[in-house]
Amino acid sequence: CATVGAGALAQVASWRLAFLVPGTLAALLAWQLRRLPEPAAARATRSLRSRLRAVATHRWVLAVIALAVIEGAVVFGSLTFIAAALQKSGSGAALAGSAAAGFGFANAAASPLLTRVIPRVASPLLVLGGGGLLAAGLILVAHDVSVATALACTVCLGVAFGAVHSTLQVWATQVYPEARALTIAFFAGALFCGGAAASALAAPLAERGAFATIFAGTAAGAVVLAVSGALLRRRWLLAR
Repeated sequence: CATVGAGALAQVASWRLAFLVPGTLAALLAWQLRRLPEPAAARATRSLRSRLRAVATHRWVLAVIALAVIEGAVVFGSLTFIAAALQKSGSGAALAGSAAAGFGFANAAASPLLTRVIPRVASPLLVLGGGGLLAAGLILVAHDVSVATALACTVCLGVAFGAVHSTLQVWATQVYPEARALTIAFFAGALFCGGAAASALAAPLAERGAFATIFAGTAAGAVVLAVSGALLRRRWLLAR
C-alpha cells in the first residue's frame, strides 16, 4: 500500500513526500514506543565475544547466513529496479509503483496457503520450488519490461519469498539453539546487506538503462539460491 501511495504522491505532487511521510510516521511511532516496558531478559552465561566467535565458526550458521545474503540480493536487488525499469519504458510513477506493489500483495495473499503447504512439503523442495519461481519471474521481466510482465514478476517474487524466506528463517532458529538470538540477528542483517550490495553493484547498469542485464543476473542468483539452498537444507536434515 505504501508503494502504491508513494508512486501516486510522486506523480501528483513531489517525490520528496514519499520520504517525508514515512519519516514523519516513523518519528511518531518512535515517540509512542517509549511507553512500552522493557521485556524481562535472561542473563547471558557467556560473553558476547565468545558467542560471536562460536557463531562465526559454526559452519551451518555460516551456510544459512550465506543463503540469506543471496536471497536478499535476488529479491531486494531486483525489486529496487522494477519501478525504475517501468519508468524508463515510459510508465508514470503511480503505475510503476502499483506494479512493484504486487510483491507485497502477493506475499500477503499467499501466506494463508503457505501455512497449509509448509507442514506437508519437505523444506528442501520448498526452497527449490520457491527459488525456481523467483528465477521464472525475473527471466520474464528480463525478456520484456512492461506493466504486465513487471506485475507478473512481482507476484512471483512475493509468493516465492514466502516459501523460501519462511524456510530459511525457521532454519536460522534451528541451526544453533545455544546462540539463537545472535544467529537470527546476523540472518536478518545478511538479508538486507545482500539487497544493499546487489543494488549498489547494479546501479551503474541502471544508469545506462541495462535493466535486462540486472534482472538476468538476479535470475541466475535465484537458480543458485534454489539449488544450493535445497541441497544444503537436505544435507543438514540428514546430519541431525
